[in-house]
Amino acid sequence: MAPRILLACVGVLLLGLSACQQEPPAQARAPVSVLVQPTGSPTTAIHQFLTWYAQHQTQLNSLPFVPAALDADTTQIFAVDLRAVEQYVQLLASSQRVSRTFLQTQRRYFQQCQDSLRAHPQRDGLIDGLDYDHLLFTQDGELQTRFVLRSTPASVLVRADTAQVIYRWREDEMSEGLNLAFSLALERGRWLITAIRPLE
Repeated sequence: MAPRILLACVGVLLLGLSACQQEPPAQARAPVSVLVQPTGSPTTAIHQFLTWYAQHQTQLNSLPFVPAALDADTTQIFAVDLRAVEQYVQLLASSQRVSRTFLQTQRRYFQQCQDSLRAHPQRDGLIDGLDYDHLLFTQDGELQTRFVLRSTPASVLVRADTAQVIYRWREDEMSEGLNLAFSLALERGRWLITAIRPLE
């Protein structure tokens, strides 16, 4: 009887050991993290966006954001056409160098312009917020785009998945706009612009 009991105990022990060595179910396994190396640099992404922007500024700025402002009938109250805004946003998105956050900021900007027109009805004249290049904060967007393209950033700060690139102009450089800060984020291995802000 003793050998049989001993064999049974050994069998149970071996069965327990084999169960411990089995792999855990798929849902219990820890996910494998894949490190995606970024392509290019933040300044390269800015340069690529501005190169694209230089080629599409006329198309972007010719969209009828406020149709009544283009009409000879001066009795119409100005209002922002949100369909034109969406065309603008989709065209910006086609650059593949701006983030969803950036595009949402553009939608909000035009909505603020619309809110202002509702609060202060207008039938003629320049429209506050839509009378200049609001991406680069200048009256001459084309000239300023070329200026930034040939400029060297004053500082570039890169963290793990975000970056900030600052352009500051010397007085003798005769810039047509304000100093600029570009914020970027790393998304799926690509640097995308999340914000462009003026620096006083």
